[in-house]
Amino acid sequence: MAVAVHDLPSPSTTSGPAMPSRSQFQSASGGFRTVTAETLLLVGSRDRDVLELNRRAAAILRCPHRLEVIEGAGHLFAEPGTLERVARLAAEWFGIYLSSSEPRLAAAGG
Repeated sequence: MAVAVHDLPSPSTTSGPAMPSRSQFQSASGGFRTVTAETLLLVGSRDRDVLELNRRAAAILRCPHRLEVIEGAGHLFAEPGTLERVARLAAEWFGIYLSSSEPRLAAAGG
């Protein structure tokens, strides 16, 4: 899911991050309502544009999900300790949701 949020088309061709337009987000966001797999959204606190997109996506998701904001991290989690935190959170998430062949019926909203 993070890839889907991150890969929304950019409204300009200038270098650096750009926020998708409202219409670009709205056209892509319809797919978020159909996601049924448990979804973990990981984003750095310093990656403000992607953080906003992830917050908007989380508000639309109807499946069990959680948005984790990694304090002090930028877009690539290159800051000391941030990638390790991402790895720990992902391992915990997969430990919960991949530990059983039984589908989980947790409440949406993570």
